[in-house]
Amino acid sequence: ILLIISVFLLNTATAQTCIPGAGQSTSKPQFVLHANGTATDITTGLTWARCVMGQRWNGKSCDKFKQVASYRDWDNAIKDARRSEFAGFTDWRLPSVDELRTIVDDRCENPSINSKVFPNTFPGPHWTSDSYKSSQVYAWRISFEDGSENADLKLVTSYVGRGVRGFMKVKKVKEVYE
Repeated sequence: ILLIISVFLLNTATAQTCIPGAGQSTSKPQFVLHANGTATDITTGLTWARCVMGQRWNGKSCDKFKQVASYRDWDNAIKDARRSEFAGFTDWRLPSVDELRTIVDDRCENPSINSKVFPNTFPGPHWTSDSYKSSQVYAWRISFEDGSENADLKLVTSYVGRGVRGFMKVKKVKEVYE
């Protein structure tokens, strides 16, 4: 019954809400959008998959999010990112918490991301490549419902991953406390 309720809640469509001028914004001019379904952040130098793993780029947008195809535990998110050949590239990886934080749009929620750059983004937890230093059975994740960060068990299978390429040009945006 709990699983049915969870699936129902995740399938309930809620429109993104944004407050102009409040918090950090990931504006569209910050990104160069490519026809192959990637976006390059000119501030950080990172190239992002516009869709989460399990979604398909249809030439204009990411297909509607499907939980079954996209959910992964942490270990499989790491492996799937490394095996990805999205847009013809083979150097994909899961982002660090600092990298993933750079695409959070604090002005928005549900999802807290620029939906023109990252369409049909799952408004829930996205894995990062960072393990929690105090306990290696946990890894950091960022929820794109509200931009919150937390460390969760790596065995959790109801989170998604987004691929990134390259290396960040800027220093850490915010320290992560253990």
